[in-house]
Amino acid sequence: MPEVTLCKCCGHPIPRDEIAASLTGKALRLYEIIASAGRVGITRDRAAARLYADDPHGGLLTHPISQWRWIVNGLIRKHGVQIVSTRGPAAVYRLAEVE
Repeated sequence: MPEVTLCKCCGHPIPRDEIAASLTGKALRLYEIIASAGRVGITRDRAAARLYADDPHGGLLTHPISQWRWIVNGLIRKHGVQIVSTRGPAAVYRLAEVE
């Protein structure tokens, strides 16, 4: 498994350029949103608002954030990171090392 670079200050996994290079469209956008949220993470509602900001229909009914998480994780786990979240309506998403 590839070694993940961690921030020396906070321990948050630092995304590699090749991760973003392997993603496109909404998958890339969600990865960037969650990666930029840092160790604290981002709530489901805030992530959705940013992910679907350019969609006049909101997008949530056809592709909820949890579904995109599953898709993105399938693409980024080979890089040693994954998107993890808490549960429930106030779920918080963040990047973490693959365990």
